[in-house]
Amino acid sequence: MKNLIISIIYICSFKNILAQTVPAEVRGPYDANVVSQRKPVPWHRIIEADASYHWRVERIIDTRIKQNSPLQWPKSPLHALIKRGLEENKLVAYKNDSLRRVADLEYIFLKLNHQEQIQVQNSAEEVYSYVDSTVNVEYNWEDFKRFKIMEDWIYDKKEGRMYCRIVYIAPMYQPYAGGAPVPEQPAFYLKYYDPANLDTKCFRNVAVNSLVFNPQNVAHRLTFDDFFEMRMFNSYLIKESNLFDNRFKDYDELKDDPIATMLESEKASEKLFKQEMDSWEH
Repeated sequence: MKNLIISIIYICSFKNILAQTVPAEVRGPYDANVVSQRKPVPWHRIIEADASYHWRVERIIDTRIKQNSPLQWPKSPLHALIKRGLEENKLVAYKNDSLRRVADLEYIFLKLNHQEQIQVQNSAEEVYSYVDSTVNVEYNWEDFKRFKIMEDWIYDKKEGRMYCRIVYIAPMYQPYAGGAPVPEQPAFYLKYYDPANLDTKCFRNVAVNSLVFNPQNVAHRLTFDDFFEMRMFNSYLIKESNLFDNRFKDYDELKDDPIATMLESEKASEKLFKQEMDSWEH
């Protein structure tokens, strides 16, 4: 009887050890749940009296560029993050860059999808007879390769530092008119962050809990929020503050000249850099 009791205790203890050492789902060499608990780090508050310089720019982030390839990480691409956030009602999309007119999912899908005219066989008996037919083509969100962001560059003379504040992020897509493609435009706009209301359904509140691949060290878990806040992306300017609110390619002297437009973009980037250097001198 004594040996039976000892055997039962041994079996129960062995089962407990197995339950502790062999989890139901092995996710990795260690528990890594800290990302799901992160909150966005609040921005430094800048008052109007301390803002000695303010300049607004727009830039394009192309995920096909090598430096931006983490945004296309198959496990967690940027387009999937945005789509999931919209479907789970964690993000709010807007129709224009004023971020006032809300765009629901039905509006977005109707805007992205398009119709195409194709020819189909009229009947099985009439092999060489075709008729025109209209089909609906659903947009593939993986085709979002370029994203436009608007930024405010502000120099805080009290802190002696230039701050960059992203206003919105907008996926770019190529619409169709009459079955023919037209120049790309933003599909919708997402508010990047709202420091006045931390519970706003904005991009940072979703990005801070979503991993992006770190090509240097997997143990240092980067999020999309880190990627944008630390400015780890490569981009180029397409617009800066100007009298007529034109993009570089819409300038009269730059129309139909992509090389001159690119040089103007680099010139605007250099001007921002010099502004920051000159502000430190004063």
